[in-house]
Amino acid sequence: MSLARVSTRYAKALFKLPGKGTYGKYLEEIAELFHESQISKVLLCPVVAPSLKFDVVNHIMEYQGADLYFRTFIKEVILRGRTKVLVQLSEAFNKIVEEEQGVITADIYSPISVAENVLAEIEEYLSRKFGKKVYTRTHLDRSLLGGVLIKIGNSRLDLSLRHKIETLVLNAQSQGSN
Repeated sequence: MSLARVSTRYAKALFKLPGKGTYGKYLEEIAELFHESQISKVLLCPVVAPSLKFDVVNHIMEYQGADLYFRTFIKEVILRGRTKVLVQLSEAFNKIVEEEQGVITADIYSPISVAENVLAEIEEYLSRKFGKKVYTRTHLDRSLLGGVLIKIGNSRLDLSLRHKIETLVLNAQSQGSN
C-alpha cells in the first residue's frame, strides 16, 4: 500500500479522536522535523529504536502542549514502524478537515508572483466551479514561461504558456505525420 494511502488511513483515525481541532498545528510541527536533516536522519533510520524516535517527537509535542490522545496516537504510529507516515500525515489530515468544513486548497504555480486581484479572481472562479470555499497557495515555477498551473487534489488546470507550446508542437507533429 502506498505511503499516501496509509497516511490517509491514519489521518481518518486521528480525525475521530477528541481534540481534532488542534491536531493540525501539531502535525505541521512534526512534519517540520523531517525538514531538519539531522533529525530526519534519526527519525527515518531503520536501526534507531522506535522508542528513541518517539522520545524525539514527544519532546516537541509536549512543548507544543499536545494532549494525551494525540501523543498516544503518534506513539503507536512510530512503535508500529510507520514513522515515514508522519511526513504526509499533516497533509492528509488537513484534507480531511477541509472536506469536513467544505473547503478546498488550490495550489497556483506561476513563473512570477500573482497579483492579489488576479488571485482573488482565481479564487472566485474556483469557488463557483467547485461550490466550496477555496484557499490558495502560490508557488513560483519559472519553467512555466507564462500563465498559471492550478492543482486541486488530483485535478490540474494547465493554463501555462509551456503547456500551450507543447500542445502546438504535438498538434503540428500529428498534422505532419498525416
